[in-house]
Amino acid sequence: VYVMDYPDISASISLTGSNQDITITSTNFDTSGTTVSGIQTLQRASSYGGEMFHVTGGAILRLTDIILDGGGIQSPDSLVNASGGRLEINSGATIQNCHGNPESMGSAVNITGSASLSMNFGKVSENKSEGKGAVYFDSSGTFEVIHDVSVEDNQTPSGGKSNVYLGDKWNRIRLHLKTVRALLHSS
Repeated sequence: VYVMDYPDISASISLTGSNQDITITSTNFDTSGTTVSGIQTLQRASSYGGEMFHVTGGAILRLTDIILDGGGIQSPDSLVNASGGRLEINSGATIQNCHGNPESMGSAVNITGSASLSMNFGKVSENKSEGKGAVYFDSSGTFEVIHDVSVEDNQTPSGGKSNVYLGDKWNRIRLHLKTVRALLHSS
């Protein structure tokens, strides 16, 4: 899916089943065909506090050259939830400006159930978490970190670090070290 410009997201987009393999990326044209530069942003609507994407049942969501912005809205829902399937945060993809409340499991990303998370040059930053980190991982799937990954500058309301929260299944993490900048916070 190529994003030119898009209205703010006001409802969850669900990907369910192994036959759904979706890549979301920016395009270099606007709706009138004029060449544009830069990475496009998908933002959560100011009137909506729910998740932007939900991945389950073997579906795959790949984010490349796109910014997902939580709009700074305090919510118990992560911007991207995956309970099955796979979420990939790849080159040029950023998840930012999410604000999780005290009940939230990852203000930006929540990986549970059998879902897997792969980060390959992706970035999760500038999020606020009153719950369990910007990225929450407690899944029987794998958490794969490849190349120059940035999960940093995510904070609690008091300014403490709140980057990655690892649940009981943290031993499913695979690091392919070239350069990894992930600051871990576990229970």
